[in-house]
Amino acid sequence: MYRFLQPSSSSPLPQPQSLPHRATDRSTIWSTSIQGPRNRWSRAMIVAGLVACMIGQSASADVTDTADHGFRLRIVRQVNAPAAALFERLVMRFDAWWSPEHSYSGDAANFRMDLAEGWLVERLRDGGWVRHMAVAYYQPDRTLRLLGGLGPLQELGCHGALTFTLEEQQPQATQLVVTYHVIGFVPGGLQSIAPSVDQVLQQQVDRLIAPWEPSD
Repeated sequence: MYRFLQPSSSSPLPQPQSLPHRATDRSTIWSTSIQGPRNRWSRAMIVAGLVACMIGQSASADVTDTADHGFRLRIVRQVNAPAAALFERLVMRFDAWWSPEHSYSGDAANFRMDLAEGWLVERLRDGGWVRHMAVAYYQPDRTLRLLGGLGPLQELGCHGALTFTLEEQQPQATQLVVTYHVIGFVPGGLQSIAPSVDQVLQQQVDRLIAPWEPSD
C-alpha cells in the first residue's frame, strides 16, 4: 500500500527515519513515515487518499470494518480463468503483476515469493533486502495467506493478514476474494488510512487479473 520514489542510480538508498514523537496531523504522520531525502511517500499515494475521502462511500466500498486500532478490507472479483492459472500467476509470477510503484527498489522484478522459506522478499539495489510478509497458509489453487504490514505499515508496527481465496465455479470461471485485516496503533487512528490502503490494494488485484479482463 505504498509507493516509494526510486532513487537515482548514483545515490545510495537512504535509511528510513522514525516517526516524530508526537504528531497531531494525520497527513503529517504518513508524509513522515519511511521518509528520507529521496525515499518518501509519493504524491500519488497522498492523492489516492484525498480522492478516496472526497468521493466517500463509493471509493471505500471494500472497507468493511474500521476502528481506531484496525480495519478490514474485502475485494471480490469474478475472473474468467481456471483457478490453477490464476493461482500460478498470484504466487509464481508475483513480479509480473505487483506494481513497481509500490516497492522500495522501484522494480517489481526484485520481488520473490520463497515458499520453502516462507517469505515474500524484495531485493534492494545495494545488496540489502526487505521481508515484506510471511507465508502463513498455502493451499495450491485455493488459498494464500500472507502475514505482515506492507510498506509504511511495517515501520509503524502494524500487523496484517492478507488472504487470497480462489473458488473455481466453472472450468473457466473463478471467484477471487481478497481480504486484508490490519491492526495496530497510529496517532489519529487507523480508520483514516483505510480508504488509501483500499485504493492501492484494488489496483494490485486489478493488475493480477488483467490477462483475463476484456480488452477495450
